[in-house]
Amino acid sequence: MKLIIGTRGSKLALIQTEYIKNLIKSKYENIDIEIKIIKTKGDILLNKKIKDIGGKGIFVEEIEKNLLEKNIDIAVHSMKDIPSQKNSNLEFAPPPVAEDPRDVLVSNKKISSLNDIRGLKIGSGSLRRVTQIKKLIDVNTVDIRGNIDTRISKVDNNEVDGVILAYSGLKRANLTEKISYIFDPLEIIPAPCQGILAIEYRKDDLKIKKILENISDKKTTFRANLERKFQCEIDSDCKKPVGIYINLENNLEEKIKVTAFYGKEDGSFTIRKTIETDKKNAFKDIEKLAKYLKEKVNEKGNC
Repeated sequence: MKLIIGTRGSKLALIQTEYIKNLIKSKYENIDIEIKIIKTKGDILLNKKIKDIGGKGIFVEEIEKNLLEKNIDIAVHSMKDIPSQKNSNLEFAPPPVAEDPRDVLVSNKKISSLNDIRGLKIGSGSLRRVTQIKKLIDVNTVDIRGNIDTRISKVDNNEVDGVILAYSGLKRANLTEKISYIFDPLEIIPAPCQGILAIEYRKDDLKIKKILENISDKKTTFRANLERKFQCEIDSDCKKPVGIYINLENNLEEKIKVTAFYGKEDGSFTIRKTIETDKKNAFKDIEKLAKYLKEKVNEKGNC
């Protein structure tokens, strides 16, 4: 049997896809796997802000098109790039084990505490990150885009004092030595599904479904489903800052603490709220939480 996996061509995307390839091969040695690189709108239009191009779908549309046209059998994405609404002919497999969801700072300055970030020129293309760090500490922010290496190079070239990136990406790319500071997930609340990989397939392809189920992780799947529920209820599309952190360090049968964040596009109003729930009531409570945050932001007027 031969499988073709579609992915973006960035260094991180290829590392993530190679990881999925190796997971499949560890269970099915006789499957021949090819990786096909597909350029997305988000990879081409690097001179524009994500929210101005069209939101989260800019990193997945072309790959999904190839999947529907049967040019590839599986698509690998970062789940935080997946838009709220999915194609009815496609399905996401239960994901494998997640990486650390936290955000980190890569800086050319000596950073020993959060206070050392004060007054620095920080690069980020994420509304969620920019809005939260400005509430956290006084910094100057610069909009930047590009892959991990491109953004780190802006630090190396002294264009900015630091950039905020996902811990998961640096870990997968074997670049953790670049990390200057790790933000607590309650300092900068992560994006929904940050650190989780999304593996997409055609809904009617039952063979692929079975293969992908065999590389999945139960706890990660639970977290992904909860955070996707929150994202879909909020209907976040990169035009407003949104984040969620679900503490699953304890057994799933115990109390689950959830902290979520939402705000206006211009950052003039943001709100966060923490709730406690359990496995039985989690989806219902997540829905209520999303509706509460959305109502509070909408009360302040649309951007």
